[in-house]
Amino acid sequence: MPLRSFVDGVEILASALSETEWEALRERVAAEGLTVTLPCCGAEGFLRRNHLGTQHFAHKPGASSCEMEGETVQHLGAKDEIVRACRASAYAASTEIPGEGWRADVLAWRGKTRIAFEVQWSFLRLDECEFRQTRYAQDGVRGCWFFRKPPPALLRDTRVRGGPALKARQDLPLFHLIASADNHFSVELNGQQYALSAFVRRLLAGNIRYCTEATATETQSAEVMLYECPCPRCGYRSVVHAVDTLLRADCGLHVSAPTSNAEALLYDAHVAAALANYRVTLEGSALRMGELKLRDGAMSQGCPRCDRAYAPREILAEYHALLRRAREDDDAQWLGRFPVALPLRDALRVPVPHWCCPAEGGAYCCEGR
Repeated sequence: MPLRSFVDGVEILASALSETEWEALRERVAAEGLTVTLPCCGAEGFLRRNHLGTQHFAHKPGASSCEMEGETVQHLGAKDEIVRACRASAYAASTEIPGEGWRADVLAWRGKTRIAFEVQWSFLRLDECEFRQTRYAQDGVRGCWFFRKPPPALLRDTRVRGGPALKARQDLPLFHLIASADNHFSVELNGQQYALSAFVRRLLAGNIRYCTEATATETQSAEVMLYECPCPRCGYRSVVHAVDTLLRADCGLHVSAPTSNAEALLYDAHVAAALANYRVTLEGSALRMGELKLRDGAMSQGCPRCDRAYAPREILAEYHALLRRAREDDDAQWLGRFPVALPLRDALRVPVPHWCCPAEGGAYCCEGR
């Protein structure tokens, strides 16, 4: 189901015509007996509109087999939306454009810049995708991929949280394409969803950038988590605290802080003050907690029975074990939790490559560097 064809020798892009122009062309083809030639295989075709209202060309019954004959309406609709977005961004764009060893679902160009957009609705191995991307690069074409089912090898780093996501590769811009029940398309990026057309326009405007690290400079809204931890010396189970290390980068990406930062947050002054306030509440006063004080020259949590200091690694090991169990049993493991605001004295940088897409007025993680 091509979007591009030749009508009486003149190239026509279906998505470039209004509904009125499309109907007028269809009537003219019928009245004048104009020839519709499909560029994919050279067979004769005709103009039609599918049940979603997408204008396209189709093979006439009995035409020789062609790989585009089995194209899904979703694949066709996504290509149509990309073409419209490219043209709205002042790029020329067309579909099924061939080159040296490649053929782009959509090719957009402006001046010397050429960008190939690929919509992968069916399964495609990652190595095949990489091979085709190399072909584009050899021909001076930038490639951008939208996958309905992204390759498992690109599942995102566990330091990033916030829903289905992918690892970012500068050499292979590849994004998760989602179709709704009524075939409206969106792209998932960093836990947010963008309409496909809006995403393509942001991409062409240079508003989506590859950054090698996530940068947080603003005050963080964190949670203090309370849970039981056995004393390594006497075995007494008392309540300790840790801080949820989910940080929000300036672009909106949520990442887990490095272990060193998680250890430092255990005894941050803002956390200590919030904990002291919580312990005088009805809920907090009922918990068996040791004192937060200096032990052996360092601030620590300790066992209320034998006063043995807990090492940060012991507290965080139990915390992460509970996090894993809590994902399966909601938050039943937590004995208490409360918010705390954490102003950052210095910028926090976490080495997480990602495609940076801040909200309007927001900052890029790699801005100025």
